[in-house]
Amino acid sequence: MFKSKPLPLRQFKIKVVSHEDELLFSFGGVLFDQLHAYDEFEKGKLSIIRDGEIFDETYSIGTQRDCTCFCGIGKIPAGSHINSHELQARDILLLEIPAPPDFNLANFIRESACYHAAIIGTLEEKGKMTLNEVREEVTKQVLQTASSFVQAEILRFGPPKE
Repeated sequence: MFKSKPLPLRQFKIKVVSHEDELLFSFGGVLFDQLHAYDEFEKGKLSIIRDGEIFDETYSIGTQRDCTCFCGIGKIPAGSHINSHELQARDILLLEIPAPPDFNLANFIRESACYHAAIIGTLEEKGKMTLNEVREEVTKQVLQTASSFVQAEILRFGPPKE
């Protein structure tokens, strides 16, 4: 039996920017308020660069307590995600993940925001549902809102800015 070769680590530099008095992540023309530790990022690494030096870093991106987490970040609140408002303008997140050459992180973040919003919206609105009902509702919401996430100026994973 043949084993597939592991994918090489690719580096992505995500900037922390101030946009209309709000700190947000910026990558590939996409502004967003949270970076999640997706399953696709497992076996990767995240470093937070501040003033040209490593401010904090993971020892891995991996499974901890049944979810994928940024393992080892200690200077800011982190776990399954990092909030942009916990950092400073001009910080850089250096994300190193196993990814094929055609992986588009900006599109991945847009798609993930759409699914995240659909799941959260479904759970908040519907209360107790069966797994099949949740799947159907999430699919319906994704189809209804996908175009708005493609065009959104800011992708929100967390609660809206007050």
